[in-house]
Amino acid sequence: LRTPQGRRCWACSESGKEYTFRVNALAEHMEGQSVSWWPPYGINSPPILWIFMDFWAVVEGCPVIAGYMFLFFCCLLIRKSEEITGGMIPWTRCVPIFGPALKRGEVWRFFTFTFFHLQFLDLFQNLLTLLDTLDVEGTPPIILGDGSNLKCGVGAKQNFMCYPSIGLGSTHTLGVSLVSAAVGGMCSTWVKFSDVVAGASALGFGLSGAIVALYALYAGADLDSTSSVQRSFKDWVWLRLIFVAFHIAMEFVRGMSQRDIAGLWAHTTAFISGFAYVMYFLPPMGDGTLLSAERPYVVACAYDSSGFSSSAPECVRLFSSMYEYQVSYVQGQAFLFFSTVIGWTVFNVVVLHRKVPATGAVLLAGSEVSAVCCNRQGRPGGDGLASNMESKEVILWCEVLGTLAWRPAPGTEDAERKLVARCLNQDPSHSAGGLLDLPAEGEAQSNNVQGKDLLAWRENIFLPVLFKQRGSFIQFVLYDLDPVKKPIAFASITLSQALRSKGEQRMKLQPLEAAKGSWPKAASGCLPWRLSPQIVVKFRYIEPQKALEIKDTAKYRLQFMEEEIKKAEEQL
Repeated sequence: LRTPQGRRCWACSESGKEYTFRVNALAEHMEGQSVSWWPPYGINSPPILWIFMDFWAVVEGCPVIAGYMFLFFCCLLIRKSEEITGGMIPWTRCVPIFGPALKRGEVWRFFTFTFFHLQFLDLFQNLLTLLDTLDVEGTPPIILGDGSNLKCGVGAKQNFMCYPSIGLGSTHTLGVSLVSAAVGGMCSTWVKFSDVVAGASALGFGLSGAIVALYALYAGADLDSTSSVQRSFKDWVWLRLIFVAFHIAMEFVRGMSQRDIAGLWAHTTAFISGFAYVMYFLPPMGDGTLLSAERPYVVACAYDSSGFSSSAPECVRLFSSMYEYQVSYVQGQAFLFFSTVIGWTVFNVVVLHRKVPATGAVLLAGSEVSAVCCNRQGRPGGDGLASNMESKEVILWCEVLGTLAWRPAPGTEDAERKLVARCLNQDPSHSAGGLLDLPAEGEAQSNNVQGKDLLAWRENIFLPVLFKQRGSFIQFVLYDLDPVKKPIAFASITLSQALRSKGEQRMKLQPLEAAKGSWPKAASGCLPWRLSPQIVVKFRYIEPQKALEIKDTAKYRLQFMEEEIKKAEEQL
């Protein structure tokens, strides 16, 4: 709806009846009572709602966080463009944190990894966190339905439920964003050096740490008595901190349940760095609409280590006057924290992981992640974008989930079939014979299965291949083993598509000459493609070493089961 002046607002009355509407009538009635801030009595507008109240007011009032969200969307489009172009844009290779790449001095990754998201769902979760931290930058002047303003101290009409503007401002918000994200990224390499780290969750935790620091200083200095608005915000401060604590608690539950120690450690240190940034730089609090002084939380010390202080040095108080610390002390502790993080990160990269080759590379959603400042042989210079994964052996885990729209010919339901997976350097889909006479670069096969069981087929095929960014194709050939082995159909997909796939892939089965007369007409174009015979496969990528571990684990379990069966037979 809109105000009488024609401006859109969050909670308006019906046009022509604005005089009967008071958005803060309940707050006026409960003024002076602490319960007025708490649901269901309080009329609260948390930061996560602001962007829906007035989008452009949020963009103007919080340009840094709004800019971050816009860049996240743009970078997600770049990531999608990389998938479409088959890796022509090396976004995945250059942006995330990857330990071996740090050995080549690629420190920009500590600042760029927050802009990398694989899919919108990951980005959406981080956007919700950023929306809930808008108040760390400031409170936008959003006009409410009765003509009052969301921002305390703005507008002629008093709003008893206004939101205090005690943010850091745009400059320090950008500073805490960069610093906390970098610290979280550095600490993630301490736990798993060769893992890929990406996403903006560390940034959200850093901003949450800054919020806790701001409100701890506000409550500790009892700034209600110095504000220009005759309203107690003490209970509101604790309510806001409960929201942040809930966010942190949920992250700990997620990290422990998923055993994501590296992510949990990175988020915790990012939170601490956001808190430490505020303690070290002591930025201005608010824009003057609520508090007249620039740093009103810096007060004269009431006590020192020997008792009452007559010289009264400057101190800050956290949450209450009981926790009072000298400014020089808290700044020193914050500086020690940042120095320790940087120093240990350098020691971790240079000394502890000195034997890790800088030319290491892994695949992330089918795209290469590796250093760009060296080629595969490790010689600096030359072609800076030479692939470090090219011709490297990987294992393509092909999980066969059955076939669709295919029935064996009458009388052949019990005949056995077999599926063979092949890696070729040519596209077999354009050849009527499927290039079956072409030697395969890698080959693996399934167990035998009866034709009547193909629809509910479940099989795992581990295909060793040499990674190539372009020019590699995965072919599945279905063989009929009765009475003699003969190929009857095939399907194909590029290696890059298989590695980038996030779920099930349905590939059309193309009949071969040996299946002539027994193949459904859908395969020859008489029915839509979706009704043609298809094979359903889910692809995964694993390192050869991981494949050996899986094999050893399976072997151990089989041996254990054999021993248990043997004991049971002896007891019987």
